[in-house]
Amino acid sequence: MNMYPIARRRRFTIGVLAGWQAYTGVLDSFLSNVIRGIQAAARQLDWNLLIGCGVLQSGVHTSVNRPAWPLNLPDVDFVPVGHWNCDGILAIPPFHNLAGLDYIRDLQARGFPVAYTGDWQAGPGAMVDNYNGVRQALFHLIEHGHRQIAFIAGRRSNLEGDSLARLRGYMQGLVDAGLPYDPELVEYGYHNEAGGREAMQRLLAKKRPFSALIASNDQSAIGAIDVLREAGLHVPHDVAVVGFDDRLEARANVPSLTTVHYPMFEMGYRTAEVLHEILTGEDRNPPVVHVPTRLVIRESCGCLPGDVEGSAAGSLGKGTGHAPGVTLKDELSELIANALFNDVGLMALHEVERLSRRLTENFFASIEAQEPVRFRESLQQVLDFLSMRGEDLHVCQKAITVLREGLGEILGSKWSGRHRLAEEMLDQARVAISDLARRESYRNLVHSSSLAQVNSLMMAQFFAAGSEAGLIDVFHRFMPLLGIRHAEVFFYEEENNDPFAWSRQAVGTEANSGQRRFVTRQFPPAGLYSTFEPFNLVLLPLQSGEKTEGFVAYEGSNLEQFGLVNGQLMAAIKSIRLYQEALASRREAEEANRLKSRFLSMVSHELRTPLNLISGLSNMLLRERETHQNGTARVNWEDLERIYISAQHLDGLIRDVIELSSLDVGTIRLSCEPLDLREVLDSVAVIGKQLARDKGLAWSAEYPRHLPWVLGDRTRLRQIILNLITNAVKFTQQGYVLLTAFVEDHQVTVAISDTGLGIPPEEQEVIFDEFRQSSRTTARGFGGFGLGLSICRRLVEMHGGKLAVCSTGKEGEGSTFYFTLPVIDRPVPVEEPGNVLEDRQRVLILVEEWEAGEVLRGHLSNAGFEVNLQMAEDEKSWRDWIYQAPPEAVILDRGLASKWGWDILKHLKEKPATADVPVFFYALEDGGEGAGALLELNYMTKPVDAALLTEALMSLDIQSGLTGQEQPQGKTVLIVDDDPGILDLHRRIVEAQSSDNRVLLASSGREALERVKQECPDLILLDLMMPEMDGFAVLDALRASEASRNIPVVVVTGQALTEEDIQRLNQGATAVLSKGIFTREEMLETLTTALLRSRKPGTESQRLVLKAMAYIHSHYKEDISRSDIAAHVGVSERHLARCFQNEIGLSPITYLNRFRVKVAKGLLDQGKLSITEVAMEAGFSSGGYFTRVFREEVGISPRAYVQSQRG
Repeated sequence: MNMYPIARRRRFTIGVLAGWQAYTGVLDSFLSNVIRGIQAAARQLDWNLLIGCGVLQSGVHTSVNRPAWPLNLPDVDFVPVGHWNCDGILAIPPFHNLAGLDYIRDLQARGFPVAYTGDWQAGPGAMVDNYNGVRQALFHLIEHGHRQIAFIAGRRSNLEGDSLARLRGYMQGLVDAGLPYDPELVEYGYHNEAGGREAMQRLLAKKRPFSALIASNDQSAIGAIDVLREAGLHVPHDVAVVGFDDRLEARANVPSLTTVHYPMFEMGYRTAEVLHEILTGEDRNPPVVHVPTRLVIRESCGCLPGDVEGSAAGSLGKGTGHAPGVTLKDELSELIANALFNDVGLMALHEVERLSRRLTENFFASIEAQEPVRFRESLQQVLDFLSMRGEDLHVCQKAITVLREGLGEILGSKWSGRHRLAEEMLDQARVAISDLARRESYRNLVHSSSLAQVNSLMMAQFFAAGSEAGLIDVFHRFMPLLGIRHAEVFFYEEENNDPFAWSRQAVGTEANSGQRRFVTRQFPPAGLYSTFEPFNLVLLPLQSGEKTEGFVAYEGSNLEQFGLVNGQLMAAIKSIRLYQEALASRREAEEANRLKSRFLSMVSHELRTPLNLISGLSNMLLRERETHQNGTARVNWEDLERIYISAQHLDGLIRDVIELSSLDVGTIRLSCEPLDLREVLDSVAVIGKQLARDKGLAWSAEYPRHLPWVLGDRTRLRQIILNLITNAVKFTQQGYVLLTAFVEDHQVTVAISDTGLGIPPEEQEVIFDEFRQSSRTTARGFGGFGLGLSICRRLVEMHGGKLAVCSTGKEGEGSTFYFTLPVIDRPVPVEEPGNVLEDRQRVLILVEEWEAGEVLRGHLSNAGFEVNLQMAEDEKSWRDWIYQAPPEAVILDRGLASKWGWDILKHLKEKPATADVPVFFYALEDGGEGAGALLELNYMTKPVDAALLTEALMSLDIQSGLTGQEQPQGKTVLIVDDDPGILDLHRRIVEAQSSDNRVLLASSGREALERVKQECPDLILLDLMMPEMDGFAVLDALRASEASRNIPVVVVTGQALTEEDIQRLNQGATAVLSKGIFTREEMLETLTTALLRSRKPGTESQRLVLKAMAYIHSHYKEDISRSDIAAHVGVSERHLARCFQNEIGLSPITYLNRFRVKVAKGLLDQGKLSITEVAMEAGFSSGGYFTRVFREEVGISPRAYVQSQRG
């Protein structure tokens, strides 16, 4: 059944697709003749043609195949010639690209009209008799006395179609001639000149004697002849050679190549006729038309020039008569047609036969009338037709030779007295042919010279054009001068991951109509070509490296010129783009210089303002202190608050600059994990609501209760949304701020709207540039560097989304900033452990080699830890393991510490959910003393945040207040930093935690070690980046001493670590680990003790569980889930479940169900509601679920419970 019914319309559109490229610097002579045959048939059949021609760029090896197909593949150039815009396809095999072959076969299987050219068994078309063509060549060589005949076949990997038929003809011909088949005399030349060279080199290397060679095509034969010549062997005296195809190159070769004439033009023409029968339904069983081949004898086989010219005609005189019904005219006409057809390449057989018949009949008529005019006029018509088709006029000499050789039989006894007239007619014909051929060659020389000049001028103007539009103007201006009727350039545009979805017509400055943009697979768009006559389009791709950027549609049959123009056009486009890139780079450099000046101006203003305030207020406070004799003064808290706010503002400005710098050099990496977007929005909505209320603005957060999950960095997404909310509040004086979110097309969009200043349309893109602000905000004196939106856009793009703004530009109507994120499937929740009462600390061990962690895993498992041992082969792997099962401690071996140690540590500390996870670096070797080393690093950035330091102190049992039932005890903390200001700041922070705490200060590493010798502290706060003796050297010395090796250390670094800083820190950690100080057993025990010590106090877990219980008690009637409870208390679901297990031995959902059952029992005891009503009132989604849970918790069903209470 035909799946593609043909619409009833006036004209068919036919696509032509070849299995290889038409151009490899020059036009492929085989493919060009086939295409011209198809074009000739299309003119007769009134078809539209879309011909896809691949182009192999210069410099690429000719054995590479790059066809033009309607497929998106790396080694294919896409052209819009396919089933979507054609009524049928003419396919030219062989198909070296399997995807192309599958495409054609799939079309054919679904009933789409397809016809093949060549010896191809897949379907209908025109099949050339390759088999007998090779046999003709073989037997001709045998007639020359050759017995050892080598053969160069086509492709070994794709031996089918023409290649297979020719190889079979060779093998069977040897058998039929009684000659042995020697597989050592067969090589593969891949139907190209380079392949023929390589095949002959292999044949000669085998040292198997052979005196003749048949090549599966002319190009392979020419390559083989070159190698024979280089080896000192002469053709045909040492080795006779016969090719196949009869390409133009065969005639130009020295010696001229004897070859099997492959009727390429005829094959294209006949294949088109077969497809027409399929389209019109004339033949329900589409035929396979067989086209014969003929041996064209030239010099490379050992024959002399002219041997064949008289051989055919001479047979006239040797026969005893003509076949019944066959006249002398018929026989002469056939001989002339055969002689001409062997040497023409752009004519169909029926055309040659028609001309031969006319020439023969008029020769007879002129002799009979004794008037040469009719013959002369007929000959002129033949010559004009050949000239129009671009054929060599000298081929007509063969017709004259046939007539001269048959003259005796033609004249016979009837016209024996007119022999002189006939001789004069033929002599005049030879002169006329030579004269016209000479004039034709002169015309061709003049035309070629003119074309060369036009091409040269066009090339110069191509490269002089400064823009794409100017280039297109030149292109259109020169096409008619080159004999090209019509040509258009199109560029592809991507949509939804389809790089060829749309096409844009390139127009110049002189264009009369607007630029067309259309769906590529609907080419040609309506109105581009006239409907009153058929179009004949050759589509050549525009390439940029391996990328296909567009195509050019040339109308006509001047295939050689198309390839030349296309190459020049591609080169000019690249040149113009490079020129434009250079101009853009220059403009960017100028803009960068301007921005630098602007930046320095902004920095001097923005930084000076808060610094002046800090300096002025500080000076006032100091002066007030000097006015009091005892040196004390009343603290002005308002001034201190203003100093603090100014300092925070200054810190924010500097952070923006640092973050922008990090984005520029690519050092910012996202810590992506599956996120419930609603959790993120809920957390920032609380802050946004407070910001809006503080300014007297209305606030609204409108988004669905259940939003999709996204893969993102929680901290960065909060940063983006808060930045947009802060801007909305900042630039809105009255009205409202609205936070919304919605899902569309597998994307979630988050939008922040306001009723503020609005953004003029012309500024809606530039505000995302660095150091750029809207003119309105600048005019009203709003401060800032103009970096926030630039940073937000980059962060959104790193998440795979887009950030944009929508605004009318009118003040008071505000603006809407929105960004999109791709959605992901909700992660499958991990089942809770079977033994919910078990409380084991989860430890993740990351190693380079599996064996390195086995000993450590066994030890920790025996010690009661839940151990997850994994190999970290790359950055993604260790990130995945941290996300999939957030551990309570991470242990890294020495190898990973040197690669990613600080990256992992920094990554953990940046995420709130893992900020308190301790990290241990270890080394463990076989042996005794010095076999093990351990390094525990708790890590903070300067200046240390008071809350984070408090948490660290609590984890080390240094806190104000009670710990369990013990009384608070003062602890000693050693602070080490080379910056006096930071040293004093950290001292005050530690002292603020408890008046009982003692602080020791050291401004260098050596001083720190001296302090430790004098008094052993309970904790060391250590700066890693110090001169002379850095933090790692201090750590190394501390671990070397038994008295100090167990002192807990919190290391401190700067906020912005460069790649060099991280590399230095990794090397420092590795250096410490390389100096083992423990035995194997000591290291394992030390690590076990450190892991136990690192667990957080239970009070925090208890507070979290109590908060969750309060939420459950208030919302039990609603459809709440574990994720809802986790979002309310601000932790992950897994952490929530862990806290519940640790504190009450239940999961959150189990506790929820138990509370609901408790409520239900109370309602059942009252006896006022039915069991179904009780289920709904207690929050159960259905009566069946209520009954099942009730029976699990109480032991009996609700109905049995009611009956027991009544009884």
